[in-house]
Amino acid sequence: MGWSGWAPAQGAGGGGASDFLTLSDTPASYVGQGLLHVRVNLAETGLEFIGAGDVSTTSIFELIDTDDDSTTEVWAVEHNSPTAGVGPRLLTMSESGELLVGVVGVGGGTLSVPGSAVGSEQFGAGAAATGAGSIALGTNSVADAADCVVVGDSADSGGSPRNTIVGDGASATGSVIGRNVVVGDGAIVVGGTEGKSVCIGSGASAVERNVVIGLGAVGLSTQVIVIGKQASTDALSSNSVVIGAVAVNSGGSNVVLGVGTTTTGGNAVSVGAGATATTSGTALGVNSTAAQQATALGGGASATQLGSVAVGLSSTADLDCVVIGHLSTSNGASDCTIIGDGASVVSGASNNAVCVGSGASGESNSVQIGSQTTGTGSGSTFVGFNITGGTSGNAVIIGANSTSNNAANLVAVGEGISGADSCVLIGRATSTAGAGTTALGNGANDTAVSGFGVAVGYLAQSAGGVALGAQATSAGSLSTALGRQASCTGAGNGGVVIGANASDAGFNTCIVLGSSATATKSNQMVVGSNGGFVTEVVIGEGAASASPSSQLLFTTTNGSGVSIHATDLVLQSGLSTGTGAATDIVFKTPDVGLVSDATLQTAVTRLTLNEAASAFTNPVELATFTVATLPSASTAARIIYVSDETGGAVPAFSDGTDWRRMTDRAIVA
Repeated sequence: MGWSGWAPAQGAGGGGASDFLTLSDTPASYVGQGLLHVRVNLAETGLEFIGAGDVSTTSIFELIDTDDDSTTEVWAVEHNSPTAGVGPRLLTMSESGELLVGVVGVGGGTLSVPGSAVGSEQFGAGAAATGAGSIALGTNSVADAADCVVVGDSADSGGSPRNTIVGDGASATGSVIGRNVVVGDGAIVVGGTEGKSVCIGSGASAVERNVVIGLGAVGLSTQVIVIGKQASTDALSSNSVVIGAVAVNSGGSNVVLGVGTTTTGGNAVSVGAGATATTSGTALGVNSTAAQQATALGGGASATQLGSVAVGLSSTADLDCVVIGHLSTSNGASDCTIIGDGASVVSGASNNAVCVGSGASGESNSVQIGSQTTGTGSGSTFVGFNITGGTSGNAVIIGANSTSNNAANLVAVGEGISGADSCVLIGRATSTAGAGTTALGNGANDTAVSGFGVAVGYLAQSAGGVALGAQATSAGSLSTALGRQASCTGAGNGGVVIGANASDAGFNTCIVLGSSATATKSNQMVVGSNGGFVTEVVIGEGAASASPSSQLLFTTTNGSGVSIHATDLVLQSGLSTGTGAATDIVFKTPDVGLVSDATLQTAVTRLTLNEAASAFTNPVELATFTVATLPSASTAARIIYVSDETGGAVPAFSDGTDWRRMTDRAIVA
């Protein structure tokens, strides 16, 4: 350890003087000076003798190699200085034999020379401690304000009180209050009225009320914290925190943490090596980027436009988008919500999309929820694993492994569904081949490419028709099968089968009604079956009514056009087999009751038709005519009643030419 700032005592050099008395700055005689000690005089211009009472003690001690030159030095401490207010003096010899004199601080501290102000101390060539209670240590060091400590060559307290300056060329200038701590070669605190900064690091710089720590660190705004090699804030960065080597901040109230991290604008947060955020943005993660009012969380996450949120490694979010997941991206679109590893929208035009799930991908105004679910048509909603939609839009699919087959306006709910345009499918493994079809139930499907079929029920099958019921089957495009296992499979269109296990048995254009009812030929209507037979048919307004209609008309198909023969009406009773008795056709009407009450009248047989005869149980009323109003007799075998025939009223029959009286076969006249 070496001491700088020592000067040879005047006249103490060698080279000519043969004894002590011949020196120019020593007493001229030893006479009367016996047993006295030598000391420096008050004016510090030479040596003089003093008595033993003036010096309490002189301690001699040895330090080993104090200036690192492999030489042992001997030191003497003079405890009673002749100068008032000066502490014990330190005496030693230089390596050239010169006597060197210094002062030990009153508290036994640093070697110094008294400064020009009260209680100040200075040490070093050109050192100046001009502030009261200040200390200047180092060549050309300056402590020019009260209560400053300045250590370092050319270090300077800058006229500010209560500063602590340590480092060659370190300084704090321009503040009124001071109280700065500056540590590091070339470190500096500049300007401001308050000071109160901490600036530590070679080449570091700060303004008032800052904490700046790090080699070359810079804090140019008030109330900032800057920590890290070459970390910095500009003059617009008040109330910011910057931590990390080469971290850079521009703008107030920002937080910057990480090597090479950057923020611009105000109220931003950047955390992570290489992270970057702008005004009111938040970037957390290595190389993450957040635009104005955006949030990016994760290594390489990028929220590049206003209001966007990107969360996840290498995720990317654009204007007003929320993107969460590793490698997820909004692909340049706006107003999207994307959640899941690798989730994305199809293109930059895919605005307002929602994609949730690993690998989920959607088009504009669509919702895709589920791993590997994709839809390239706009306005679609897909929910489930591995759903695939085509370019057509407005489809709704809910269920794993389903596909829209490029269908538009589709609604599908269930796993493994496949549909066409404008279809509704609900149930596992349901499918449709044509547009406008409805399939509801596990395994329900419609196979008609022409579409517009309805298959409802477990394994219901239709081909453009209607099949309603578990395992119901409708084969024709206009056929209808209603009921569990109802089957309408005839080749012709327009068949109707209603009832559990009812069937047209493959016959064309049948109507089959009833449980287990079965057709036996084409164009047949069957109502009832052996297991569900019908014994009474009521048609009209129910079995009873308080105000029934006046009549019920049964008719066959009318003709249409000029002179078109209409359909005959044939009433046929059931056919017996073999020698079984023939069946009858029985006509019944009610008798009028005897009492006026709510009791139903009793039906009475009026006509029975069978193989033997036609039997009327009441008189038969014939149609009545006058001679003048007789109808044509061209059709033979008709009977009428002539009310004004000569000789009196009489029944008459037609023979194909005339009407003849039944009494005598005479022509009615």
